[in-house]
Amino acid sequence: MEQLKNQYEGFHAEFYDIMHTDNTDLFFYLESAKKHGDPVLEIGSGTGRLLIPLSKEGVRIVGLEPSPEMARICRDKALREGLSDSNILEATARDFQIDTRFKFAFIACNTFQHFLSTEDQRSALLNIKKHLAPRGKLIIDMVIPDINEMVSSNGKQEIFEIKNPINGNKIVDKFTPKYDLVNQLEDDEIILEEYRGDSIVRESTANVKMTYIFPRELLLLLTSCGYRINNVWKNYKGAPLDAQANMIVVEAENGM
Repeated sequence: MEQLKNQYEGFHAEFYDIMHTDNTDLFFYLESAKKHGDPVLEIGSGTGRLLIPLSKEGVRIVGLEPSPEMARICRDKALREGLSDSNILEATARDFQIDTRFKFAFIACNTFQHFLSTEDQRSALLNIKKHLAPRGKLIIDMVIPDINEMVSSNGKQEIFEIKNPINGNKIVDKFTPKYDLVNQLEDDEIILEEYRGDSIVRESTANVKMTYIFPRELLLLLTSCGYRINNVWKNYKGAPLDAQANMIVVEAENGM
């Protein structure tokens, strides 16, 4: 079995796009880019799920991706689409340095949860702010923690089956979450198995650590780093946050 450090390399990186086909946020980020203007910075651009279609729509965008394998996949996809592959930086939000000042930056699809400590989160937010233009905008979206679901699923394996669209093989995804409720950490074990008929042809396992953040924490983090909160929504349609929300979308502004 292939043992990986995280889900963004090896077998897991190769099949990331197969596992993540939801593009319900694409229109929202396209409209946000048009509204706020470019250049645009995407933190955690991965294999280009958002970066490539935004580029195809004419948005001048730079992707920030710390995983070399995810960045390589994104570059290959960009070249196949006739796009430039030079706008993908292999760095983290905490340490990247670039002369560009961005009018708009975004951290989509729970990516901010990969910054595990308050120090990591503040370091990332402060460095992004340093690279924003005056009154430049930052949008972060993530799920709101469901404590009841976390308690009931803690340590229990879920199994999903997905068809590999390239060769028709069956991919089995075995997912086991473990929660540290005191330190607000989630440690997921992810096992991927690929079958040709009844025979297993590939198998790998990876552990992924994430933190989970509540809405008031996120807003406090942003304001403590010098951002002004412009909007707080519960979905990509701009509905205001309320007690029934299961996700949060925050639009903040560089308060200089």
